[in-house]
This record gives sequence, C-alpha cells and structure tokens, in this order.
Amino acid sequence: MQYKGHNVLTDQDILSKTSFFMPTVRGYGAKGDGVTDDTEAIQRAINANVNGAVAFPPGTYLISNTITLNKRIALHFYGATVKATQNMGSLFYTDGRSWEWNPVAMIGDEVSLLDLNGKASVGVRGSGLLYDHINMTGLPDNGIGIKCDGATKIANCDIYNGNSTSGAIGMQFNSSDCRMQHAVTVNIEIGAEINGDATYIDDFHPWSVAMPETNRSVGIRINSNGNFISNFYPDTAYKCIEFMKQDATVIINHMYTFWNTYSYNDKNRSPVPYMFYFNNVANDYTGGGVILSDSLIWNSANVKGQFGFWSNLQSNTGFSLSNVKISNQTENINGIAKEFLV
Repeated sequence: MQYKGHNVLTDQDILSKTSFFMPTVRGYGAKGDGVTDDTEAIQRAINANVNGAVAFPPGTYLISNTITLNKRIALHFYGATVKATQNMGSLFYTDGRSWEWNPVAMIGDEVSLLDLNGKASVGVRGSGLLYDHINMTGLPDNGIGIKCDGATKIANCDIYNGNSTSGAIGMQFNSSDCRMQHAVTVNIEIGAEINGDATYIDDFHPWSVAMPETNRSVGIRINSNGNFISNFYPDTAYKCIEFMKQDATVIINHMYTFWNTYSYNDKNRSPVPYMFYFNNVANDYTGGGVILSDSLIWNSANVKGQFGFWSNLQSNTGFSLSNVKISNQTENINGIAKEFLV
C-alpha cells in the first residue's frame, strides 16, 4: 500500500527480501470506518506487538475506553484519526516509568489526529513517551492534551480547539527532563504548564482568538526551577508567562509577544495584558529568577487604562535583561526604566 508516496507495509503485503513487516491494527480486527468501535482490536494489536511496532492505516478509529501501552512499542499513524466516543480518563495511557528501557513512541505524518471529542479528559498521559507529528483537538473544559508524568519528548504537533473552553491545558510537564519543540496551541487556555525542573521548550507558539477564553489565556505557566525557553511567541495571551512560585527560575531567549486587537480589546472587556505575571509572591519580590535576552515585546492591544504589561510587580530591578526591545508602549509603567520604551 502507498500513502503520500511512501510504501506502507500491511499484513497482506507480499514481502521481498529487502522489505520489513509492520503489522497494522486492521490485521487485528480494527475497521477504521468511523462507525465501528475499534477499542478492543487496537488493544489486541498493541499487546501482540510489544517490543515492536504497529501501524494505523488511513481511517477514523473510534474508541470507547483508554488504550494502554505498558511496554516498549512504537505506534505509527498514516492519515489516521483516533476519536473518543465515551467519557474516559485518556485516549492513550503509557507507563514507561523505566523509560530508558521501556520507551513508547507515537509517530505520525503531520495530518494524523487524536480527537478527544469533548469526552476524553486527557489525550495522551504517561512517561517515557516520544510524541511526534500527531495533532490533537477536541479538548473539553479542564482537559489536557499531553500529560507528562515522566521524562517525555514532544515535537511537531498542533493542539487546537475550535471554540472557547475553560481551564484546558495543551501540555503539562509533571516531571524533570522533559523536552518540547516545534509546537502550536490554538484556543487552549494554558498553552503549557511546567511543574517539573529542567524542562526545555523551543519554538512554541500559543495563541487564542476564542472569546471569552482569550481573556484568561496563559502562554506558559511555570511552577518549578531551572527551565529553558527559546524562540517563544505568545500571541494574544492575557499572561504570556505566569509564575506560580516566588523562587521559580527560567532563562528565556528570543521571545516575541503580540496582542491581536481584533479579539483582544475593550469591546471584549479584555484585561490589562502581562508579559510576566507572578502569583504567590511577596510584595517586595523583584522577579530575580528571570533572565530575558534578545526579545521584542510588541504591544498593540487596545485596552483602556494604564498598561502594566511588563509585569504585575511594583519593582522590576531583579530582572536580567539583554537586547530587549519594548515597542508601541507609551504609558508610564511602574518599575520600567524609560530607556526600555521606544
């Protein structure tokens, strides 16, 4: 079988000496017709191919219960959609706690999709996970796209909702040594939440234009130490970065912010936006754990009243700055030296 010009081997292929064999979920009874419940067939395929790989050919696979991956395996998706039909904890659950020896890979082709359909609370939950080129949609209120309980690598994925939801999180990192690269979240209230130390994020673009969720939106929420963020573009977020503890530390390089006046404005009762927002800190806290360099802060939001958008702190003397430019900002902001305003 060919898909997008690539040979995809199925159970029915006649294998030559130079070919390899990758079983598919259809070989274990899955239909992928958007009508049949394929839960049991998919689980059978996974259980039968531990320490190997399973392919999802093009189609829509309906599942009514969580698919569990407890052992080392690679799942390959080719134009496939996996869609929840019943309320469940997560679409996929991976338990790779000994992640150096039992990793789980979920690899797509950039068009494959996990659809929570407003029913699954989490898209993928687990540890020891490599998640690449699979998009996600349909997060419910308070839903989480990818919940990382252990070291995880995420790359090349979009997580998006078509309408406003409350409390949804794109990616939640609850362990140290997680990596995320080349990702976009759309109309998700919190793009990423970092609860584990030493998390690395590169090329991340959270944005939102779905009211009223946009007025609550957070690009990245940080509740840990020693994190690294680069090439970060928080787009029309109420809080670009929200710090949940006083001693949270982060190094930020190449950050660009923008507020879209079409959706973020007085008509929508949008609040004053913040680049940095600090929760649970002392009145005299200065944000000393934040290092920001080579960034452009572009403020075009039409919101009444004085902008405090640099941060909600009265003093910013603890910030470390290098080559930072703040544009189109003419208000008198407490704690920002005039030379930073252009």
